Amino acid sequence: MLGASLLEQQPIAESFFHRAASQSDGTSATLMPLRFRAQKMGHIDLDGSESNEDILGAVVDSWKSGFDAVHEL
Repeated sequence: MLGASLLEQQPIAESFFHRAASQSDGTSATLMPLRFRAQKMGHIDLDGSESNEDILGAVVDSWKSGFDAVHEL
């Protein structure tokens, strides 16, 4: 199993980590604190009905508009 999750709240990140580690296929899981930096933050508003393609399109449109990061509201 291969995956990555980025979360702002450490307790939630730890919960995801422990769940992933317990369900792994023998590979090791790693929890790493990351620093986030953006010069120009864009925002997209999702209601949960969007397809992955819709979300990708919104992110690409944000990058084309000069944003270097996107935050979901």
